[in-house]
Amino acid sequence: MKVNLRGLLFLFFIFIFLTNVYGENKSDLSTAYDFTLPYLNQNGSITLSEEIAKEKFTILIFFNSKCDICMITFAKLKEFPIELTKMGIPAQIIGINNDEENLGRLRSFVKQEKITFPVLSDKLNTVSSAYKCADYSFSSFILNKDGKILDVHYDKRDDMQDYLIQKLMKFEE
Repeated sequence: MKVNLRGLLFLFFIFIFLTNVYGENKSDLSTAYDFTLPYLNQNGSITLSEEIAKEKFTILIFFNSKCDICMITFAKLKEFPIELTKMGIPAQIIGINNDEENLGRLRSFVKQEKITFPVLSDKLNTVSSAYKCADYSFSSFILNKDGKILDVHYDKRDDMQDYLIQKLMKFEE
């Protein structure tokens, strides 16, 4: 019996691609990569290890401004910290833009949308690469105070807020 090696290799790579590209919790990271990044719209910077100590949970949202749908998804999160507070969920959000271009457009967008939580610039993609999300236009990570990564989701969702609330409520139990 003759085996088509090319066909088998093709199927193998498709399988690996699909299992690594779609869905959630694909990262082999268990502990958050600590970083210091500059604010996008103000002076100064944030060091993750200092920020995560402030709340029980920290949500990192990586997004790329080249993706219009990602920008819309990100803008929908602007009131999310207030909603979390009203629900009694001790969590904060930090946005991280992994786009080296369009920083002027992004600064205008953050100001126009009145996004009040920190938005940081990772224009060299160092942090995005460490979190293995540099190839995605939108990713979310939920961390606890100890820096343990509790949840990872690569790619945007229409129900991003609901998804994050559901996960945070599960971790609160």
